[in-house]
Amino acid sequence: MTDLAELVASWIQAVRIASPGQWLLRSAVLLAGAAAVLACWMWFPSPPSFLALVLVLAVWAALWPGSWGPFLLSLAVVIWWLGGGGGAPWWQVALLALLLAVGHLAAAYAAAGPPWAVVSARAGARMARAGGVYLAACVALGLLVWVGALLVPGVLPGGVLWIAAGVAALGGSVVAVILTVRRRTRAARRAQSMV
Repeated sequence: MTDLAELVASWIQAVRIASPGQWLLRSAVLLAGAAAVLACWMWFPSPPSFLALVLVLAVWAALWPGSWGPFLLSLAVVIWWLGGGGGAPWWQVALLALLLAVGHLAAAYAAAGPPWAVVSARAGARMARAGGVYLAACVALGLLVWVGALLVPGVLPGGVLWIAAGVAALGGSVVAVILTVRRRTRAARRAQSMV
């Protein structure tokens, strides 16, 4: 019981001492997650209990961006989309890809530092540039998957095609992130060894 009390106390303390920049990022996570959930709800209605669960995941992702919340929120929205979004128009695909990417990127930036961290203007500009490229790539990838599903309708059944494309996109993203982290880690080690 003491462990649970300590855990809750640490969460409350982390939320209480969060800087304005952290709150901005966490608000972006919540708004993007809630918008993605509401878009799915409008386009593909599901039971209210699932809607409530996904909204709870959005709040969890916003309050604790370093937890499993952002991943589970994205997973729930993607599963919801795969269940009903196979024949959606291109703008719905692009909008949902953008909302998921904004939420994911904001959660990653919020989880990258402690709650009280303040980001300098130079670091903020660098993060914004990298984030803009990431968001554009996510929307382009979402549209590419949509076009691929239109061009190759008979190769795989619709749902399986979406799942295969999603797995390929996720695998490519993981490889890109790993390569980027390795490159930056090597560069940081070289810079540190020169000091």
